[in-house]
Amino acid sequence: MDVSASLREKTAPLGLYDTTPGTLVSAELEAFAAGLQPVCDELDELLRERFPDTAVGRGLEYFERILGVRGLDGSESGRRRSITAALTLTDHSNKLQDYDQLKDIFGVSGSFEIRQGEIVFNCTDHLTLHQYALLQHQMEKFAPVGVMFNIYQYG
Repeated sequence: MDVSASLREKTAPLGLYDTTPGTLVSAELEAFAAGLQPVCDELDELLRERFPDTAVGRGLEYFERILGVRGLDGSESGRRRSITAALTLTDHSNKLQDYDQLKDIFGVSGSFEIRQGEIVFNCTDHLTLHQYALLQHQMEKFAPVGVMFNIYQYG
């Protein structure tokens, strides 16, 4: 936001001040604008980083930290997709079909099944060892207490 232009727009309708360049009022508005511009820039950044759809830096890191998720491919769009999907899960998401949302969160392909006290994710993607460990660590957080969670890779 251009603070100088905004100040001029707000004072012009009053008709009380001569804001043409070179006047004392114009100089005063420029001084106010110079002091307010960094604050407005910070507020613009804060507003942008507050929402997953527009965040690009600190905002994405914040959402990933509080939700405990991170897109496996590390791309900005993958990270946003993981955050948005994680925000749709609730404490009551403990049915097998709810776990299918985890595939979207982490951007992987495969299927879930229940086997004697464990939730198994049959992954059809080729994951690196790092991706596998990250996926295992993050998906365990969604398993109910006392239930094992395992990933098997196929394909």
